[in-house]
Amino acid sequence: MCQAMSNQGDPLKGRQLPVLHAYKRAAFFTVSGTPATQFIQAVGWAMALAIKGDSRIAAAWIGDGATAEADFHTALTFADVYRAPVILNVANNQWAISTF
Repeated sequence: MCQAMSNQGDPLKGRQLPVLHAYKRAAFFTVSGTPATQFIQAVGWAMALAIKGDSRIAAAWIGDGATAEADFHTALTFADVYRAPVILNVANNQWAISTF
């Protein structure tokens, strides 16, 4: 609630928009305002977990329109090459701006 209100109790100290929540103890990292970058961040998080020897996995969701972005393809490449423990989900939400 402190993050949503942007007050002194905000654990992110005002470094993120109020609606882009994060919770460190639950390993819930903040999402991005631009959808396709969420895949790259999830892959990076997963790679960090693997390097640390952690058994958890990362997951991210984007809409089908974000698959037209280079970030999407870069994330898939890194996830495959480095065998990152990540689940990447694409929802056909039919909100793509430039595609049918």
